[in-house]
Amino acid sequence: MRRQTANPTTHPPPRPQARHRDEMRRLLYRIAQRDGLNSQAITLLVSRAEIVESPAGTRIAPTCNSGSDLIPFLVRGVAREELRVPGAQDITIGFLGPGEFLCVPPSAPLGEPCRSEILLHEPSAVALVSQSAFVQAIACLPGVNLAQLTSWTWRRRTRALLRKLQLLNLPLQDRIEHELVNLARALGRPEARGVRIAATIPETALACLVAASRPSVSRCVAKLRKAGLLDRVDRGWVVSHRLMAGERLRDGHRPAARIASSDGLRPRWAGTGAWADGDIDDDGGTALPLLD
Repeated sequence: MRRQTANPTTHPPPRPQARHRDEMRRLLYRIAQRDGLNSQAITLLVSRAEIVESPAGTRIAPTCNSGSDLIPFLVRGVAREELRVPGAQDITIGFLGPGEFLCVPPSAPLGEPCRSEILLHEPSAVALVSQSAFVQAIACLPGVNLAQLTSWTWRRRTRALLRKLQLLNLPLQDRIEHELVNLARALGRPEARGVRIAATIPETALACLVAASRPSVSRCVAKLRKAGLLDRVDRGWVVSHRLMAGERLRDGHRPAARIASSDGLRPRWAGTGAWADGDIDDDGGTALPLLD
């Protein structure tokens, strides 16, 4: 029998858990300035996290009143936050990419007609951190950083809901343009033609995002593609540099209003195929009053 000898020049690839922890650490350092985290807190969160791979459609349990002791953090993949209204079309509040804590608000009391929930939009890796570990991480932060972390947890969600309410006042064409730009900011990968949205967003999902029917969305998308502001590649969208830079189709004589991005702290788009230097825009873009 021939003996198998190991090749000393080859190294086994890192295990998925190790790769996910490295990515979790990188993402936490990326949002450290925004959320007020420091190195000690990040090290503790990464070491205490349990990272699981979950299929698309997995529902993230509410953090507070579901009996769950775990706080989810998205390491890889895409999630979406939805507003469920019985007897009506679900409305997608927004999509979340890697580097976000998936904090679900408590379920609505009995008698309230709607509720919000977070679902995994595609197969994802989620880090689960126990509340006790999170409390220990928070104890590592100075007072001013703690206030910053607490502030951001409600600011992001409040800003997303406010932006959604503003957006629903606009014509459908404007709503689609704004949501495509925000998707590109949150999930985009710059390339020569524009920004490729790194997630599969079918027209049915886009319809839920803008609170419209799929046929209406299809007509608006066709206009954008005809104008060269949007392209379809494989199963994804490429948003042109012109649309990212603020160019809009006009609905009659109504100028397109500009709305702050829902995620708040995102790299600014330079309009030249790359994110602008300086990385973080504290106001999440230029917010101008909506135009009648």
